[in-house]
Amino acid sequence: MSNVQPPNEGSYPEQPGQSDQNELLVELFKKVQDGNQNAFSELYEIIRRPLMAYCLVLTRTVDDAKDLFSLSIAKMYEGRAGFIGGNFEAWIFTIVRNSSRSLYRSSQRRQAEPITDDVADETASSFEEADEAEFVRKAIEKLPQEFRSVIMLKYFGGLSVGEIAIAEGIGQELVKIRLFRARNRLAKYLRHLVEEDL
Repeated sequence: MSNVQPPNEGSYPEQPGQSDQNELLVELFKKVQDGNQNAFSELYEIIRRPLMAYCLVLTRTVDDAKDLFSLSIAKMYEGRAGFIGGNFEAWIFTIVRNSSRSLYRSSQRRQAEPITDDVADETASSFEEADEAEFVRKAIEKLPQEFRSVIMLKYFGGLSVGEIAIAEGIGQELVKIRLFRARNRLAKYLRHLVEEDL
């Protein structure tokens, strides 16, 4: 297994508005630390979607995202003794970021189709929907990374502004600004792509 280390032991400060969700996650994770497999299953179901969305943002390929997700879950479990409280989501997102750096440096990475191609293929039930998905994919690919990541986390991952702030390591106001600017750029790109296609 990779030599990616979980974040340093310690406590991660909570973000405003995250206390109820964080309390549940911390409570479940304490049970995981005590060896409760049912708590691990419940925790997994809660964090699976936002973590996978973040993995997709970091890797932009389905296969690499799955690898990153698996590695991150393994590292979370291996490093479970290192979490002593605070913001659980910040802790696990840090593990994902550190793991992504390790995968990126690895020369053994597999090449795969971009995630947005797979999403378009799987969700399109007609040629018209596939064309629309292709327009959106092209527009998203043109966005700068900081805009692309917040759009992917918000609309493909279903994360809240607070969760995106934790995942990206930025403030909630900056997330809102980036979402606003990203939506504006997407609208311009989509208008331009439609005009090109006519």
